[in-house]
Amino acid sequence: MAPPSNRTGHFSNVSVIVTGHIFLTKIREKYKMKKLLATLLVVMPLTAFAEEVTKPSITVGAERELEAEVNVLYGSIGYGITSVGITAEDTAIDSGQFNIQKYEVDFNQPVGPVTVYMKNDFDDGFKHTETVVGAKITF
Repeated sequence: MAPPSNRTGHFSNVSVIVTGHIFLTKIREKYKMKKLLATLLVVMPLTAFAEEVTKPSITVGAERELEAEVNVLYGSIGYGITSVGITAEDTAIDSGQFNIQKYEVDFNQPVGPVTVYMKNDFDDGFKHTETVVGAKITF
């Protein structure tokens, strides 16, 4: 028969293994919860962004400058915070031939009641001509 100290040592090793297993299980559960929370924190804003992006906005318009005798056609398409547009002009001299005057790439980001925006204009050769940065408040 083995001495009592060996039997105690054997049981103590088993308890260490069981305690270690319980400890590792708790760590795994803790990391699973952290992974779940991290995934939710990433996915929730993406779903909101995807919802907004799937709803494109289309703008089409026409203007007439009476004294200058200039007709203007414009159009843009927007996805989320980004809008891309084009403006074409027809003068009395051109007589119905609309020429592209500018391309526009605009960004609008609402921050509470304030909208921060940046408007970029490009000429008909797609050369950058102007950037306007601003903010507007809505009441």
